[in-house]
Amino acid sequence: MGDFSPEGLAFLKEVQARISQCNPGHLRRFLCWFGEFDEFIYSDNDVVALMNWEELFPYLENQDLVHADYEFTTGGKFNLREPRRFEELMGAGSLEAAFTAGHFLCHRSPQHPADLLAALAWMEAHRDVLIWQDQTLLHVTLLVAHWRVLNLCRPPHNWASSWAGDYKDVLELVRTIQVERRPISHMHYSGKIGNGTRPIDELLWSSVTPKERNRRQLWALLRQALGFEAIDGQWNRVRRKIGERATRAEKRRE
Repeated sequence: MGDFSPEGLAFLKEVQARISQCNPGHLRRFLCWFGEFDEFIYSDNDVVALMNWEELFPYLENQDLVHADYEFTTGGKFNLREPRRFEELMGAGSLEAAFTAGHFLCHRSPQHPADLLAALAWMEAHRDVLIWQDQTLLHVTLLVAHWRVLNLCRPPHNWASSWAGDYKDVLELVRTIQVERRPISHMHYSGKIGNGTRPIDELLWSSVTPKERNRRQLWALLRQALGFEAIDGQWNRVRRKIGERATRAEKRRE
């Protein structure tokens, strides 16, 4: 945190105060706009690289943001409480502008922080339509500020999905790349994928020793067998419900 400018830290503090329902750590991704690079890649730490990411930067030419995911197929369910109402407000195609905030490239502009705050103001004016999180803010920003965006998973590039949940095992991943000839930039283990109980989770442990891999897998399987995973899932749902009710209560007070 200390590597960023006072301006960047002040921006983060404001965003955290205005999106208090979101995990503060998730909002730290916005410090990228106050770093030392005009072009950067942001990546979550549950991502495994499947190519040399330096090869992605040429796609940033004439773009503000480049990503590679299939979030556009979800109908906005991970960002929005009322997707159809959102589309009415933002226009046709606005649901398909969604992207996964866990991995993207950006050619930053001095205008971008102001764009993010303008999108945040739009969110505050339409609280009940949205799920209050960092990814939603980026989705809204693309639309409010008309950022130029390229999704490599859409035509004409047609890259394969970067979400681990779309693959049953590593063999399917290899077939997609080598037989179907479809590039995959990275594997994202979001949404509780990557806990060590699925065959596709193997990539997460490729850098550790066999002994450490076995230890981690044994612990993951024990947690699953004892029901701890189910308990965690229930607790997360309760937390989301509490957050939603807090947002509605705040809206009523206004």
